[in-house]
Amino acid sequence: MNLLVPVDIWKVLQASEISILKKPLKSNISGMFLKKGFVKLVLINTSRTVGHQNFTGCHEYFHLLYDQDDKKICRAGEFDSNDSNEREADYFAAYFLAPDEALEFQVERRLKGKRRALNIADAIALEQMFGMSHQAMLIRLKEAGYIHAEEEEHMRSRVLTQALQLGYSPDLYLPSNENAIISNYAEKAKEALDKGLISQGRYEELLLEAGLEELVFGLTEREEERDETIPL
Repeated sequence: MNLLVPVDIWKVLQASEISILKKPLKSNISGMFLKKGFVKLVLINTSRTVGHQNFTGCHEYFHLLYDQDDKKICRAGEFDSNDSNEREADYFAAYFLAPDEALEFQVERRLKGKRRALNIADAIALEQMFGMSHQAMLIRLKEAGYIHAEEEEHMRSRVLTQALQLGYSPDLYLPSNENAIISNYAEKAKEALDKGLISQGRYEELLLEAGLEELVFGLTEREEERDETIPL
């Protein structure tokens, strides 16, 4: 483990041959995962903040590794869901982005040998380093024993303003609203289409067969409405 280089969940997913679909959605869901035969797919709602997207990528990675379900729409980062599997996915994501050893190393770098409590500036610096949402970073620090519940609550307000005052980019705290597909399968299909080896119809069929229906039709209204049925 390189303690100076944060985890890039998108490279981890690509290395695991997991297709990634990034798309802004009208609903407040975080994302979803889909397993269909040999194909694995995660959908990320890019209308959520970039920090939340990174967290969601790790959350969905847990589901693809350990979940028995073939498909699930998720609200990541709640940490107190009635669904134990969702709670496990949240804590997995928090520890995956900020492993114990790396978190300890970065905290010690911040403290520089001084015996003092962590403050909001420390939390913001750490979440910038690990690419995590502010909420996830605070919970991670509390779980590791660096802050107490009262300190966590106190550090929740005016995060973007304070990040800007400290000289950080606001990108982590804002939605990206990007549309992107990252998939070796889709790339190969597109290459075949561009070379004239397959027709447009066959190209779309391949995407459908791979479980990338969203590329052709978008996330359906019905699937977005299912968001309302997810237990909190």
